[in-house]
Amino acid sequence: MPNYTIVFQWLQCRSKVAYNPPFDQSIPKKASSPLNPITSSTEEQLTIPDEFETGQIFTIAGGHFVHDTYSAFVAPLLPLLQERLATNYTLTGSLAIFTQLPSLLNPLIGYLADRVSLRYFIILAPAATATLLSSIGIVNNYLVVAWLLLAAGISIAAFHAPAPAMIGRLAGRRVGTGMSIFMASGELGRTLGPIVAVAGVGWFGLEGMWRLMFV
Repeated sequence: MPNYTIVFQWLQCRSKVAYNPPFDQSIPKKASSPLNPITSSTEEQLTIPDEFETGQIFTIAGGHFVHDTYSAFVAPLLPLLQERLATNYTLTGSLAIFTQLPSLLNPLIGYLADRVSLRYFIILAPAATATLLSSIGIVNNYLVVAWLLLAAGISIAAFHAPAPAMIGRLAGRRVGTGMSIFMASGELGRTLGPIVAVAGVGWFGLEGMWRLMFV
């Protein structure tokens, strides 16, 4: 007869080996790594600062206001530039294109901004835009005006690509509030820009509006 005691002990040992204990909530989770994106993203969310950097956000918003004030100079000056350059409507209207073309460089500018401090873009771009667009009144050649506007377009793109990213960093968990302040300041600048340009021409003439770069 078979030895049932030996068979029973063997089956009992097999059941212990195959047994998997239930999940223990007290077991610590594995540390995050690039191969564990869910845990890594969770930890990144936990590291988002709660503080809303009011002073720095309003400083960037002020730069946005100044920058977009000067970037709005082109449209109201087109009739004067047409008379000055003796061009037709097509060539005159095409001048506005040169400030928009560099926006196609935004992916490249964003790539560079990830490797260079964002503050350089945000500090230098308003000054460059103000200088370039305040100087178009002293130029008598269509191609030179086009190059000035193209350079100004690059400066405009260099500001608008990284600035929202910095606002997102400084706003903490209140990104909506930070971006609303940033966008409102830019819209205010674009609203007042044509008024400033026309006033500058009224005060100094088209040739003398370069003085607006120091305002």
